[in-house]
Amino acid sequence: MKATQNQQQDLLHLHTLATEIERKRLSIVELMQSAEVSAKRQEQLSKANELITAHNELETIELELQRANADLDVVEQRIRRDEERLNSTASSKDAQGIQNEIESLKKRQSELEDVTLIVIEQQEVAKSKLAEITDQKSQIDTQLAELEAAGQKEIVKLKSAGELLVQEFTALKARISPEHLEKYTKLAARGVPIGRLEGRDCGACRMALGASAYESIIAMPIEEFATCPECSALLVRG
Repeated sequence: MKATQNQQQDLLHLHTLATEIERKRLSIVELMQSAEVSAKRQEQLSKANELITAHNELETIELELQRANADLDVVEQRIRRDEERLNSTASSKDAQGIQNEIESLKKRQSELEDVTLIVIEQQEVAKSKLAEITDQKSQIDTQLAELEAAGQKEIVKLKSAGELLVQEFTALKARISPEHLEKYTKLAARGVPIGRLEGRDCGACRMALGASAYESIIAMPIEEFATCPECSALLVRG
């Protein structure tokens, strides 16, 4: 197949553009499927679950504290009522019964106060844990937002660069002859369609040509497209 040196260079440049366009596309896909972003999202989800658990634990403790305070309030009210009854009764028998009940209630009051103190300590620990996890979650949220923003910024740059490459590719393709374009397209469907002959190396498959094949190609007219004997790619000389 004959082609002027300019036509050969155009086909070679067309392949360079196609390669760069594909590289940009793959880079965009890689950024959209970023392992670092995926890992950070998983970390965010895990921390969100920890946060829910910490919230639930604190709520459970606070409900327990409310019940303990309510029970303690009931006991204290009963003690006050019994003390009023004790002060107003004239019966020694009734007074002894009331006194026994007061002692029993004060024992219960002491037990409830101990329980309340324990639950208050648990509440403080739960609050501290919740605050720590909330802070960790906030940091992860910020890190993820920064990663996503950086990735999106890079995607925009790649898309913009890709669009310019596509425009150049389309314009170049339009001026390539149908014959050359058909040959290029068929070869591209099988692998690298074209490469530069660099010394004795094929720029498409990177294989070194044998001495006889190399001499045969060098002897061809410059406007005759050479073909790599290893990969069948078109070879551009010069």
